[in-house]
Amino acid sequence: MKITLLLIFFLTNNTLYEDNNRSTVSYYYNGTQCADPWGTWYTIEENKAQLKSFLTKQKIEWKSIRIKVDTSLEEVCEGCGCTNGLTYYVTVKKRFSEKIENIGFKRTE
Repeated sequence: MKITLLLIFFLTNNTLYEDNNRSTVSYYYNGTQCADPWGTWYTIEENKAQLKSFLTKQKIEWKSIRIKVDTSLEEVCEGCGCTNGLTYYVTVKKRFSEKIENIGFKRTE
């Protein structure tokens, strides 16, 4: 009986570990004029490089990062929180979900 319970416990925990370690989740973040935690840069490649560096410093492992430009999302204003038309898409392992959500990323549907 004890062996059966230990086996069930081990298999359940191992499955949960593998699920959190291998499964990925996709997130997005609408860029701002000057309030992004990794800074705001002039080119898409500079923004992408800074985001990669920021996530690495936060100890968030990412699988993919891409940036989409949509000028219809750009707000013309002088506030740092105004959107700049960039949307950052990041795919991370499931175990990093809480960390990336705390930065302000939202889960894609």
